[in-house]
Amino acid sequence: MTKEPQARYRHKASETIDTLVSVCSARDIKVWRFTARMTVKHIEARRYCVIVPDDAVALFRQESPENYDVIAEGAIAAPYIDMLREAAAASGSKRFGWYLQQLLKISFSASCDDDALVVIWDADTVPLVPLRFTDEDGRLQIFTSDEYHQPYFANIERLTGMKRRVEHSFIAQCLPFRAIWLKTLLGEIAAASNGLSPEQAIIRSIDFHEDSGFSEFELIGTYMDAHHRADIRYSDRRWTRDGYRLFVKPEFTQSRSARLINRGYDFVAFEGWNKPGRKQRRRRRILLTGARAILG
Repeated sequence: MTKEPQARYRHKASETIDTLVSVCSARDIKVWRFTARMTVKHIEARRYCVIVPDDAVALFRQESPENYDVIAEGAIAAPYIDMLREAAAASGSKRFGWYLQQLLKISFSASCDDDALVVIWDADTVPLVPLRFTDEDGRLQIFTSDEYHQPYFANIERLTGMKRRVEHSFIAQCLPFRAIWLKTLLGEIAAASNGLSPEQAIIRSIDFHEDSGFSEFELIGTYMDAHHRADIRYSDRRWTRDGYRLFVKPEFTQSRSARLINRGYDFVAFEGWNKPGRKQRRRRRILLTGARAILG
């Protein structure tokens, strides 16, 4: 059995997140209004950031909690956005924006101080309870899922040579890491890319004929498991992406009747693709009304 390397980052268990970063756009502003407020309430961070299209900065400054720094994406994406747009267009991919938001999170996180504790937090996700991302020994707590998408791992192997290392998935709406870990990973990617930046190398590695050909969560998570296994632990805490099915809309997560629905989840995602139809929403509202009657 291979001996686990000694942990190199032993921070106190009560460590505060240095930077929490999300990416959002105007079409999701209704969900963002609530998720941002609950994120500030339940997750302590020194800095909260949301990266948005340049023409949506004013809107997000108006609709976000005052704790948030609203950052225009243009300057961050400038070095690689044309390359991404051309690569997506050449293959007929309609997921330019989906890939862009991943690269924005990577680029911005890599600009943080080396020892910063960074958390990527999906903008459509509501924390339901106070969350910490370090355990009693100072290790980073990593939420997981049972998702598996083989093209992600084919991409990681092309990009870094790393194979899939764990049975679970790192795609869990959030991911904590040390900025220096990400910087080291990106440095290795750049060193093997014949003069490309890390983001350009990632774009070059993506098979755009796949509907989903790259995951920043799986890439960073795989690297952490390979190089910083002693500094992380995998959480068994529960979460769900069935927000619309369970709660109808984000605001209902705070209703009294939500106590009958929330089965111990730490956070819930309201993903647009998972939004139910009108009949399903009506059925859920009836159930919520019944729950409120039971609670009195």
